[in-house]
This record gives sequence, structure tokens and C-alpha cells, in this order.
Amino acid sequence: MGVDIYYVDVYSKDGYSEEIYAKLVDIIKDHLKVVDGVPTFYVPQVFVIKDGEIVGEHLSLVDSYNINEDGDMNEKQRNELKKIYIEIIEKLR
Repeated sequence: MGVDIYYVDVYSKDGYSEEIYAKLVDIIKDHLKVVDGVPTFYVPQVFVIKDGEIVGEHLSLVDSYNINEDGDMNEKQRNELKKIYIEIIEKLR
């Protein structure tokens, strides 16, 4: 299955503008967490898009992993995340 993957580097200013960010948020706002009334883009957040519609998504990594305390994910956590990604990517079929 050929899959195109696009990545938004939220830490780079290269190619960034408030206008581009506003367009992105407008497109995905129904799938974002709302903080103080404002749709907010968190990372990592993965969207699977088919025929212009979001058909799958996943926010964060896995529940057993704390990015602020745990260092690298262990093999079990990586496999769990891989399974999640495979399940949402299969929605393209």
C-alpha cells in the first residue's frame, strides 16, 4: 500500500507563517483539543486522510509512556504505537 506521509515540524520556523498555521488549524480544528476556547495543535498528532476527509487519528504516544520522565520508549511501547499507527493507516483501504 503506497502511503504519503507529511510531517509538520512545530519546532522549525522554516516555511512557517501565522497564515499557514491558521489554515492548518482551520482544516483540523474539529479534531484538536480546545484550550481556553482555542483549538490547539499538540504533537505528536497523526491524521489519516482519505479523499480529503480525516478517517483516523492518534494523539500522543502510548498511555504507559511519560515523555517528561521516561527517556526513550521501550520495545513494548514502540510496538504498541506501531500497532496503533497500522490500525489507523489501514483505514485507507
